[in-house]
Amino acid sequence: MKKQRIPDADAPAVSDDKRRNKKRAAIILICAVALMLVLLALNAIDWQAAAARAVSPSKQEQREFYFWPVNYDADIFLDSQYMDKNRYISYTDGAETTLITDGSYSLYGPAVVVLAEYIDAAINGDAERLNSLFTDEYWESHEKYGRITMQRIYNANLQLISRNVITEGRYKGATRWTFDVRYMIMKNDGTFRRDMESDSSVPLVFEVLSDGVNTLINSVSEYNYIVLD
Repeated sequence: MKKQRIPDADAPAVSDDKRRNKKRAAIILICAVALMLVLLALNAIDWQAAAARAVSPSKQEQREFYFWPVNYDADIFLDSQYMDKNRYISYTDGAETTLITDGSYSLYGPAVVVLAEYIDAAINGDAERLNSLFTDEYWESHEKYGRITMQRIYNANLQLISRNVITEGRYKGATRWTFDVRYMIMKNDGTFRRDMESDSSVPLVFEVLSDGVNTLINSVSEYNYIVLD
């Protein structure tokens, strides 16, 4: 009579362990290959060039905004919706913000006076007055304002960034202010600004110079926003 071999009771467990180990090894290998492919793809990206790309309002002009129909005859002061807006200008110096409701801009310095006049000229659609508020140097590299409509500007804020005296160059001895200037335009028709939609705010940095006699805007700069595609 032949002896029958008695199966080892531990054999199934060992076999299962081997299968689990092989499966685990296969998963680890797949993950390692996937990680390697991701790292290779990331390494192919020029991150320095990507970080250097910036979006500014001048480039934003290429975006498609909706502008209201142009109407040079419209009197915005007859628009009750606009008249209900906050049409005062606020002034911010550090942590303190003051809403100027009585037109006393001179209390905050000649630069605030000029910027308030800039906003008022835009509200009244006065391109000639706007042009008179800038230095000759500014117009050496910019086109003067042409015909614009009355602008429904509201929620205007002038935030002082810096103040100093220029010690050299063309404007040596002049006082120099920089301001963050922001406001909204209701029913923006694009005749004054084409870098912002209606009821939005795109801040600009204004440089204002004063020689003690004349105070004028010398530059208007956009903020740059880094965008990684």
